[in-house]
Amino acid sequence: MIKFISLILTSVIILVACDTASDPTATQVPASDTPAQPTAILATATETLPPATLPPTWTPAPTQEFVRSTREPSVTPTIIIPDTPEPICYVLAPDRERNVPSEFVAAGEPTTIYWNPIPDEAYSYNFKLYHPDGNLVLSEIITDDSFTIPNDILVATNFTYGWELVPQLDGEDACLIITGEIYITP
Repeated sequence: MIKFISLILTSVIILVACDTASDPTATQVPASDTPAQPTAILATATETLPPATLPPTWTPAPTQEFVRSTREPSVTPTIIIPDTPEPICYVLAPDRERNVPSEFVAAGEPTTIYWNPIPDEAYSYNFKLYHPDGNLVLSEIITDDSFTIPNDILVATNFTYGWELVPQLDGEDACLIITGEIYITP
């Protein structure tokens, strides 16, 4: 605010100093061919503002106060550690070298799905096959590293069947499942 008032006062003083019509002692200099030399106009404000003062009771303080809560939580938090597969489970994966390329199969033909097994004979596998409408068509418990789907099951042409392989140990799901798709061509 003080800067604004100072700017207005300075502007008024400069305007008054430049207005020669109101100053009877000012003389006009006739125009000449030589360029005029600039002259400095110094103006001082005649009115000064008192310095800003704060009340003696004012003390700077933060705008927000942070207080640590002393209240006890009403529920004790429970830490849930997600199940991670055993290191032995990491080898389980579809065998891309032995499976039909891109898993395209002609309708009515038997097809075999292969996977890299878990290197422990205690593991079995629940092979599940899903119809394109999402219904479970087949579920078999096996111990081998492959499963042949009978030819009378894959009959819906131009559809995709889904399969999943659930590793089990002592009848319980043991590792992460692997999944795949089989596209049936006419």
